[in-house]
Amino acid sequence: MSISIDKVIDEISQMPLEDQEMVAQIITKRLIEEKREIIYQDYINALHYYKNKKTKNGTVDDLFNNI
Repeated sequence: MSISIDKVIDEISQMPLEDQEMVAQIITKRLIEEKREIIYQDYINALHYYKNKKTKNGTVDDLFNNI
């Protein structure tokens, strides 16, 4: 099912203000959860690299010297 963004916005615009605010809160919370999941997956990937000794450590100067 594919609905255009304009149609969704038009439908939401016709809702009472309280319902519009609720929709905005729901979308905001869902976006936060999706971003949180992306951060978690990045953490899992980094942990995997760390455990498999595919990372390097050192100082900031070491980092810049290797660039």
